[in-house]
Amino acid sequence: MASIQSYVVRAAMWANSLYNPPKSRPTDIKTARINFDKIGLRLAPLPHTRITRATANGVLCEWTIPNNHYEHYNEHHNDAHNTQTENIKEIIFFVHGGGYVMGSFDTYRGLVSRIAHQTRMHVVSLEYGLAPERPFPHGLNDTLNVYEWLLTTYKNAKIYIVGDSAGGGLGLALLQYLKEEKIKMPQKCVWIAPWADLELKNPSIEDNKHIDYILAKTRMELAAKGYANGLPLNHLFISPINADFEEFPPTLIQIGTNDILLDDSKILAEKMKKAKVEVTLKIWENMPHLWHMVGDFLPEATKAIRQMANFLRK
Repeated sequence: MASIQSYVVRAAMWANSLYNPPKSRPTDIKTARINFDKIGLRLAPLPHTRITRATANGVLCEWTIPNNHYEHYNEHHNDAHNTQTENIKEIIFFVHGGGYVMGSFDTYRGLVSRIAHQTRMHVVSLEYGLAPERPFPHGLNDTLNVYEWLLTTYKNAKIYIVGDSAGGGLGLALLQYLKEEKIKMPQKCVWIAPWADLELKNPSIEDNKHIDYILAKTRMELAAKGYANGLPLNHLFISPINADFEEFPPTLIQIGTNDILLDDSKILAEKMKKAKVEVTLKIWENMPHLWHMVGDFLPEATKAIRQMANFLRK
C-alpha cells in the first residue's frame, strides 16, 4: 500500500514538471551539474555517520563510516590507508548516477550515509571522470581502479557494489570486464534503476514518458552520445544490457513503475535468470526514478534502503 507521503511527492513532481518539464531543463553541463548537486544537498548526511576523503589509485574517494564502526577509524593513517584494513570485514563500493555527465559526492552524500547506517558497513564512493570532458572509457577506468585498490588493500573484506542509474550501468560494465579478465568478482550487487541500454530502445522509454517527471529521452540521448565518444552505443561496456551475465554475483535490482528505465531492469533480470544468476527484481509501485533520494520524508525510500541492507547482509 502506498504511503500518504508518496502522493505528496508525486503531486510535487507533477506540479514541478508543468513549470519545468524534464525535456526543457538546461542542457548546459555546468548548470545541470549545479542543479543536480542542489537536489542532492537537500538530503543531509545522517549525523551519526563519519565521512573522510581518500585517494585510491589516483581516484578521489570518500569513506562513509557508520557510528558502530567509529572505533575502527584511525585518523593517523592517511591517503589510501586512512582506515585500519584489518578491522574492516565488509565494504560497499558505491557508484553514483547522473547520466555519465553529472553527479558528485555532494549529490549523493545523504543517500550514501543512509546506506552505511542501514547496512552497518563502510561505504566507499568515488568521483569518476564525467563526459563530455572525460568520455568513455574514463569513468569505467576510474571505477576499475578503485575496485582493484579495494581488492588489494582490503584482502580479507567482503566487497559489495551498489550503483544507481548510470552508476548501475558502470557497475554492470565493470563486472563484464572483471569476468573477461578473470578478476575476483564482488560478493553481491545492488542496482537501483540501472541505465543499462544507452540506445534507449526499450518500450518503457515511450510508455512511461508521461509519468516520469525526472528523466527525458531527449536529454538522455545527448548524455549517451557524449559518453560514448563516437563508439557504438550497443557496445557491451557502454550498454551492458548486451553483456553475457554468466558467473555474475547474486544481484538485487530495484525499480519504480513510474520510471522510463523500467524495462532496462526487467530485461536485465530476465537475462540474468537465463544465465543462472541469483537475481531478485523488486518493482516498486508508483515510485519515480531513484525515489531513495527523497529521503526520510518518504517511507518507501527508507524501506527500499532497508531492503537493500537485508539483501546484502543475509
